[in-house]
Amino acid sequence: YDAATNTSEPSPEIAFTLPEPPPQPTPPGPPPTLQIKLLDDGSVLVSGTDTQPRTHEIQYLDNLSSTNWQTLGSVTAAADTGYFEIADTNGAPQRFYRSVTQQ
Repeated sequence: YDAATNTSEPSPEIAFTLPEPPPQPTPPGPPPTLQIKLLDDGSVLVSGTDTQPRTHEIQYLDNLSSTNWQTLGSVTAAADTGYFEIADTNGAPQRFYRSVTQQ
């Protein structure tokens, strides 16, 4: 640095490279909207779409006063469409469903 002219020249002796910043995680996106369809054989088709090909654990309750969700099964959303579905063949007269996304 030259104080008289208030300038500096680059020096080949001093050089450093800053590291690349770490990649940012992909935000999880909105939760899927489940569609529930009663089929002719009495089974229920639980389906939905997701913005990413994530695995969803489909859970159910027979009574909303219970807090012990049971697992129906796991399903992965298709990479190209985001669609997923699973059938509940139990034939229960009433069930409540939710999807738990595995991050």
